[in-house]
Amino acid sequence: MCQAGYYCTSGASDPAVGIGIGGLCPIGAYCPANSTSPSLCPAGTYQPSTGATNLSYCLPCPVGMYCAESGLAAPTALCAAGAYANETGKSQCAVCEGGSFSNTTGATECLLCAPGYYQPGSNTTACMACAVGSFVNSTGNRACDFCGPGSFTNATAQTVCQLCERGYYQDAMNTTACLACAPGAFTNSTGSSRCALCSSGSYTNAT
Repeated sequence: MCQAGYYCTSGASDPAVGIGIGGLCPIGAYCPANSTSPSLCPAGTYQPSTGATNLSYCLPCPVGMYCAESGLAAPTALCAAGAYANETGKSQCAVCEGGSFSNTTGATECLLCAPGYYQPGSNTTACMACAVGSFVNSTGNRACDFCGPGSFTNATAQTVCQLCERGYYQDAMNTTACLACAPGAFTNSTGSSRCALCSSGSYTNAT
């Protein structure tokens, strides 16, 4: 009977280490009693010692790392930037989805894009600033929102749009400035999308 921790080939009952009919169970594998060949530890695990006797000796890959194939003596590698592993026993790392990123190796989670930033792609290492004329006021966004009529932004990475001041308007979206009301027109509140005409008997002579 071939003892646990060894394997015996060619019908042998003794490993007869050194003469080619068996041997000590190698790293990356385990050998229950009566093994005719080593059993490889499955993907997602590794086994750094010789003489393992059962599957419990196969260690789950740590968080932040992956074990890509069977029979490993050590984890394959740390998760690359842009990916993560938040559980043990992973054979591959998961990629960070849109609205998130990781900028280090061995990450156990993805970071959400901050307000004012977005990321439409996956497997990325950074978020991008919202362009002028747009904004986003929450975390984890794949896209920025356009400033609506009556508002604007003239800087990147904004979390709110600025309202047009009195005397100014903006009838378009995704803009970087407001427009002055023409002579004979006015606005008496902020955030206007159009100017009102002066009523009969009144006027404005300046923009």
